[in-house]
Amino acid sequence: MHLPEQSSRSVPVQEHMDTQVRVWKIERLGWYGLLLLVMLALAGLFSKGPFSHVQVGGAQDALQVEYQRFARNGAQSPLKVSLQGTPRLHIAGELLDGFSIDAIQPVPRRSASDGAGGLILDFSGDAERIVVSLRLTAEGVGAYHSRLHAAGQQVELSQFIYP
Repeated sequence: MHLPEQSSRSVPVQEHMDTQVRVWKIERLGWYGLLLLVMLALAGLFSKGPFSHVQVGGAQDALQVEYQRFARNGAQSPLKVSLQGTPRLHIAGELLDGFSIDAIQPVPRRSASDGAGGLILDFSGDAERIVVSLRLTAEGVGAYHSRLHAAGQQVELSQFIYP
């Protein structure tokens, strides 16, 4: 006697096929979830990649910023700022709370605190466009919101640091 494949049996082992089919469906959903997580990780959700890389400001703007939206605690993260028509950059907000600045290229002629936890960097004003590269190391965990000011323009940065 042949039973249908999806029916429960008691010989040679007790089977509950309805439960088994539900478990298989849940397992399949788990595999799809893991595949989605891997695809998001490859796309940059947890560090460097297309989801993480952000460019703010257009080609005609006096202030352009390129940065990584997602960082890991202890990892380095680049921040590239392009200034046109001004040698002064003002960094305000939580950037300095969540990151430490390891290097600034070119080296600023003068740097000062703004009194509210921000930083003002003055570069030599010979060139029409100055490209400033900051190498940051993430030291916090969570969301950090910052503002960069130059030549009357302001750019908002939103970054998330994973543990």
